[in-house]
Amino acid sequence: MKLLQRVLSALTGPIPVTRAQAIGLSERLSAVTTLTSSLEYLAQRDQTRSGGLNHWPTARGVQGRSTPVTRKFLDALSGERTTAALHAARVAVSAGMLLPGRARWRGAGNLFLGASTAALYPRHRYGTDGSDQVSVLVQTATGMARLSARPQTQDALLWYVALQANASYLISGWVKLLGSAWKDATALSGVMRTRTYGHEPTFKLTQKYPKAAKYLTHGVLALECLFPVAYLAERQARSARDRRCGGVPCGERPDHGAGPVRHRVRLHAPDGRLHLGPEDTSVGG
Repeated sequence: MKLLQRVLSALTGPIPVTRAQAIGLSERLSAVTTLTSSLEYLAQRDQTRSGGLNHWPTARGVQGRSTPVTRKFLDALSGERTTAALHAARVAVSAGMLLPGRARWRGAGNLFLGASTAALYPRHRYGTDGSDQVSVLVQTATGMARLSARPQTQDALLWYVALQANASYLISGWVKLLGSAWKDATALSGVMRTRTYGHEPTFKLTQKYPKAAKYLTHGVLALECLFPVAYLAERQARSARDRRCGGVPCGERPDHGAGPVRHRVRLHAPDGRLHLGPEDTSVGG
């Protein structure tokens, strides 16, 4: 029984990461999103030409209520060559963000990707989705975190990303309950049959296996509505880590987070021995 509990804990429990690792993982995941998005737009440039879904002389009518300055900016940005050049730059920067490293220049790269995604959003209005919006949020926050030298600022920005992600899932899940499509499990097949977000083979699978599609649809609904439960597991894991740190909250230790250990930390372990830091040998208490 204990073995089973350990296996389940290893598979479902939270993975402890440092501040630097959290920033690195966030910026690399969002860089993959930006890289994929720009490559898709470059491969489907016919969508921005006459007759395409995002032909700018047609789509710019949506910006009729924008200020003259905004319309001029979007017109300059939405030229076919300008749009292609900007996507090529995004591909290069996104690829660079996937390389290892913690240099502060990565902050400028994150901010460029976030700003360019926001600027191109009206240009590619039809076909964008939540992943583009989340990438702007994550890249802006991680960019400022990279450029900041204060751990408190970095932590605040990481919490901002975490709370925004939590709210997006939570609100999305409970709003879905207001309609009947998600409750009667027809939403998945309905989305899969659309041209913009759909996928024909998946739609056919939902028709062939309706019971499995129903479980999957309700599973997504439960995941979103109960998303904050993930923080309960993190709280338990943090308590366990604090106990391993001799009763001192690990997050309050000077060596917690990124960078080399610059301070010795005196910890009285339960065995009565005095530990002078994670890299020092222990001495008798």
